Amino acid sequence: MKLYEFSNTSMKSVTERYNKTKDERQQLHNPVSELKLWQREAEILRQQLQDLQENHRQLMGEEFCGLGVKELTNLENKLEMSLRSIRMQKEQILKDEVQDLTRKGSMIHQENLELYKKVNLIRQENAELYKKAYGTRDVNVVNGNTINPYRFTKCKTDTKKISAVFIFFETMPYRLNESTDYIDYDQLEKSATLFRPKLIVAGASAYARLYDYERIRKVCYKQKAILLADMAHISVLVAARVIPSPFDYADVVTTTTHKSLRGPRGAMIFYRKGVKEVNKQGKEVLYDYEDKINQAVFPGFQGAPHNHTITGLAVALKQAVTPEYRAYQEQVLSNSFKFSQALGEKGYELVSGGTDNHLVLVNLKNKGIDGSRVEKVLEAVHIAANKNTVPGDVSAMVPGGIRMGTPALTSRGFVEEDFVKVADFFDAAVKMAVKVKAEAQGTTLKDFVATLESRAPIKSEIAKLRHDVEEYAKQFPTIGFEKETMKYKT
Repeated sequence: MKLYEFSNTSMKSVTERYNKTKDERQQLHNPVSELKLWQREAEILRQQLQDLQENHRQLMGEEFCGLGVKELTNLENKLEMSLRSIRMQKEQILKDEVQDLTRKGSMIHQENLELYKKVNLIRQENAELYKKAYGTRDVNVVNGNTINPYRFTKCKTDTKKISAVFIFFETMPYRLNESTDYIDYDQLEKSATLFRPKLIVAGASAYARLYDYERIRKVCYKQKAILLADMAHISVLVAARVIPSPFDYADVVTTTTHKSLRGPRGAMIFYRKGVKEVNKQGKEVLYDYEDKINQAVFPGFQGAPHNHTITGLAVALKQAVTPEYRAYQEQVLSNSFKFSQALGEKGYELVSGGTDNHLVLVNLKNKGIDGSRVEKVLEAVHIAANKNTVPGDVSAMVPGGIRMGTPALTSRGFVEEDFVKVADFFDAAVKMAVKVKAEAQGTTLKDFVATLESRAPIKSEIAKLRHDVEEYAKQFPTIGFEKETMKYKT
């Protein structure tokens, strides 16, 4: 049975179907129908914009794109709209043929499904062979002391490996010193001597201190390991030169572009080129990262480049080297220091005792509450933050901390005194979480949420705190957003 036997290639048949669907196409383009559709979509978007305008955005990595970045990344949408009418006609003409092929081709689909299962089985067998060839080791990493960009506590459990990193590579985390909450570089060196890694990653998603890249570089030299610095969460501070740069020591540097860098969603990989060393024969040995990395990205893991995104990124990078941008990052740091100080004065324990960058990690254990419950209350009062593991945690599902950052609110115009007020809001939310926990009928998070959403006195207090948060946030408009028109500036 051949695929083309399912289709009717008669020109008369195609013409009849085309004439028959004229009315349908006209109805589709009917202004009244389209108006109702867009009114409904506009109302949904208006509510989302309203929420964004009134909420405190405190997520550690979140930022707002500049207007130039937004305009350029919208090019793809405009191109698609310009081709819409052409696509609509083709799709309407061929719609019935496609449906007919879909029905009659179910047998082929089943055959393909069986083939897909066989391919998947081969992939699994290859993965098992890879692990046998290179070895695997199960490392207990559910611990808040773990510092790693791949978030060991969320990507691996005792029975399940979620991330491809754990499926294809043998991994070992390095940890914090239990007395200081700083990275334990001495223990890192000892672990590297035993483990003999091929690559050491210097990067984290919840470390409020600076990395000692020089110290890690020395460990890499001893082990002949590659040093990869993942600066996804601090790239903007590195670009503005307000914190030490990893480029002097790392072999490879990676970063996302949509966090504090204010760019479109994407990532960048930097690698060394040129002479690596001179061997015993006196010949120069060159770095060989370029071809390996380029081929791994494409065609290895990705498809064609998104030129509109690359152009938007170019604008973001250009903005990142301006004097205004450096001043903005200096304010980000100043706000972060003040925020951590204000929290400390209220009795909150900060992991490592403070911060050297844009984030603070609060350990809530001395308050008798956990990050999951505080996160729920923060959501209810329109403060965006996220739960996070802290040293001593045994579960990533019920962590003992909250992670917050200062870039987004700084972009909206917050200065030091404003973050003192943010600390007040946070403190009120934590106290509310403690109260709800005490009144909950059970001990689960579900019981906590049920109490939060059902008790009238609690709902009243939540509503009041939410109102206070929204009123304070309204003083600082979201970048590029005009409340009068509910639109972003163009």
